[in-house]
Amino acid sequence: MLDSIWKPDLFFANEKGAHFHEVTTDNKLLRIFKNGNVLYSIRLTLTLSCPMDLKNFPMDVQTCIMQLESFGYTMNDLIFEWQENGPVQVAEGLTLPQFLLRDESDLRYCTKHYNTAAFQTTVDRFGHLDIVINNAGINEKNWEKTIQVNLTSVIKGTYLGLEHMSKEYGKGGGSIINVSSMAAFLHSPHQPVYTATKHGVIGFSRAMADASSLGGYGVRINVLCPAFVDTPLLLSVEHEDNMGKFVKFKDDFKKSMNHFGVLKYVMLKSGFDVPPRPPPPYPLFRCNFAVMSGMCFSACVLGEESRHV
Repeated sequence: MLDSIWKPDLFFANEKGAHFHEVTTDNKLLRIFKNGNVLYSIRLTLTLSCPMDLKNFPMDVQTCIMQLESFGYTMNDLIFEWQENGPVQVAEGLTLPQFLLRDESDLRYCTKHYNTAAFQTTVDRFGHLDIVINNAGINEKNWEKTIQVNLTSVIKGTYLGLEHMSKEYGKGGGSIINVSSMAAFLHSPHQPVYTATKHGVIGFSRAMADASSLGGYGVRINVLCPAFVDTPLLLSVEHEDNMGKFVKFKDDFKKSMNHFGVLKYVMLKSGFDVPPRPPPPYPLFRCNFAVMSGMCFSACVLGEESRHV
């Protein structure tokens, strides 16, 4: 049964050696709870690399990391989260020659983007890349994770897109669309960090559009700012697990929802059936506002037009 259950393709990025424990039998634990949660535990022994700066030895302080990643899945498929209570435990009496061990841990999220996946696969299949859409959005109590997903990943995705499309690298140009949110304009006490990240997406995109224009990248950079769409993300705003202490301001958030309306995502296609755009050239900056079935979009066209898409 253990072999039939799906398990994440977890690996340790700084691993130098590892083995499972099989005496007297495989050291594995499986528990399935009534609420649908599954606990799968396994015993591993790892040797991890820990680069050290010894210039202050023997008065130095060193920090060793354990870096966990997924090999093949993206954040659309799999998200790792640290357990709230005691995710890292140090055994009592553990010693290390010439060092004093501190029972301290600094838990972080280190989202990465590898161009060996979607970007390179597209180039290998079609020969080049024309359009990149950076559409990342979560609203979590863990504010550092929210920044990593909503803003940091958009920045990295934009840089990767430029590597594959910018004339600066000998490519043919293209278009990058970064998805922000109307939260950048309709700030809410219900989601302060989410609001900050969406402000950041607009600011970053504007600056990159200027860089593209001045540097002759041949890449147009757009920002799309949707308001309320009927998705799981919108439903999560009433849960304390997502919003933390700010969940108490949800009534203010609901007032905005009632005022602007909530768009059913199945209606998005009809909303994008717009008349053809006029021929280029286009101005450096133009924001077109439209109301479609109660849903407000701000489509901000930034940067230079490299081709008519």
